[in-house]
Amino acid sequence: MMCNFPGALTITAICTTAIAAVATEPYKTFKVVESRDGNLSIDGKPTAKGDIESAFREIAKQHGHVAYYREAMEQSPDATTTDVLRLADKYNFVVRLARKPGFSDIESKSKEKAIVLFAPKPEYPEAARKQHLTGAGVFVLHVDPFSGVVKSVVTEKSIGHALLDHCATAAFQKWQFKPNTFNSTMARIPVTFTMSGVQTKL
Repeated sequence: MMCNFPGALTITAICTTAIAAVATEPYKTFKVVESRDGNLSIDGKPTAKGDIESAFREIAKQHGHVAYYREAMEQSPDATTTDVLRLADKYNFVVRLARKPGFSDIESKSKEKAIVLFAPKPEYPEAARKQHLTGAGVFVLHVDPFSGVVKSVVTEKSIGHALLDHCATAAFQKWQFKPNTFNSTMARIPVTFTMSGVQTKL
């Protein structure tokens, strides 16, 4: 059954430093700096371009998160940054963008604002209502922090009904963040279906 979308919501979401922490176990943060010429260093150690994938694969094995600073942050993503974002999706680790060279902005306890331009709620299909299907789940959105586009959606915790999971996934795939306001590559979204409606929270 296809899921339709009600009117879009324009909301301002408060993203704490914990929003990217989709892993439940403790994780280590690796500080990655990209120089203006596209070279990378990880925790202060230069990384050859041919070793980038193996380095990030090892970070993923350690359940690590990446704090990423580009010296040319004001410019559009280059090939190196695009490759890092691709590896984050491939190996399922979080990248958080730092806008200050000392990473103080992402180490701060203060809250960061990300603007969601388009956030349709999942539809509650009539067929599901008639069967009194309810439940709660959690979905992880893989976001391009530069464009604000949701690239993929992963079910972390199923709602318990395939139809409702499908409707939640279909809605979240259409979410759109304002470019350059969301500094993480993942967002963890709980969703609850009750007989009175659908609730989501960022």
